[in-house]
Amino acid sequence: MDPTKAVEQLGELSDLMRDDMTGPEQADFDVLLADRFRLAGGAASTMAVGEQVTKPETELEKALPGFLDPEVKLSANQQLEVNARLWNELGVAMPGLTEEQSSKLEAVAAENPDKRIVAAPLLNFDDRNGVAEAAKQNFAKSQFDEKASALWTPVETFLYGKLSHDPSAVVADGKDRYALGFKAPDGTIVSQADYEASLKAAGIAVTAEDGRTWVFSVMDVRVQSPRQNDTAARIHSTLGPTATEDSFLATQLLHQANGTPNPYWTVDFANKGVYKVTVENEGQENQRVVYADKKGRTNLVRVAGVGWDPGNRQVGSDYWWARSRGDDFGARAEVSGL
Repeated sequence: MDPTKAVEQLGELSDLMRDDMTGPEQADFDVLLADRFRLAGGAASTMAVGEQVTKPETELEKALPGFLDPEVKLSANQQLEVNARLWNELGVAMPGLTEEQSSKLEAVAAENPDKRIVAAPLLNFDDRNGVAEAAKQNFAKSQFDEKASALWTPVETFLYGKLSHDPSAVVADGKDRYALGFKAPDGTIVSQADYEASLKAAGIAVTAEDGRTWVFSVMDVRVQSPRQNDTAARIHSTLGPTATEDSFLATQLLHQANGTPNPYWTVDFANKGVYKVTVENEGQENQRVVYADKKGRTNLVRVAGVGWDPGNRQVGSDYWWARSRGDDFGARAEVSGL
């Protein structure tokens, strides 16, 4: 029998069979039929059988339209389920909460019905790139460039690129010294290690079994947060301690999973910056980094931000001059849920 005719007849037969099925049954049928062709050595992925074979939506994909719509009312448990599914797809286990933490989170979520719970670990450089790559591989609706890295980060030839790779480093530039700094719950600027410790001491972070520190923010998850047309430094000054780079990255990845990334390049500034610092006892065991000059003034040089770059089809994780101003600058409204 002619193979072309056989495929045509098979297509006609499958159409007749699908006519007697419900929508979900048709989806299951298409997947099973595609699997059968693979087992037989056929090229089912490129074969038209009545219509294109499509993979059924995942539970995450089904839940996202409602999760990302501020008009939809969701319970705290429903929101946490979406978060757990997101991080499961990205290969990271989300930690559980105590009864007290759950009650507090539920109350904060209820006070902010147009916001959503976004759980996020504080990731290192490699893990941050890893979850972005996992999103590119696992989210069928994502719009990442297949030939480029999912997350754009500055290279190590730049001062702030070196600090991205090693957040605990102090980088010298002539007589000046620079380090990453984070706003602690009491408003002071501290190192990453001290920052994580301060979040836990304040009860607004959770330690997972793998040792990662997690925050549970209640925040704006719309495609684009309001733009402020102000300097990066002023916007940064309004941020709370849990407005983390990784929470904003998680929001970008939620929209990738939903197929709704921002069509415009904008940036959301995070609680992370490059500071000119004073190093006491430099090079000695008792070296101490002070986030101020000799007159006690804090000097924020660059501000970290996250945004989707639709031109290059990458999530950008970069640093902007603190004094720079742009009408594409902003920050997502965010409070700790714990």
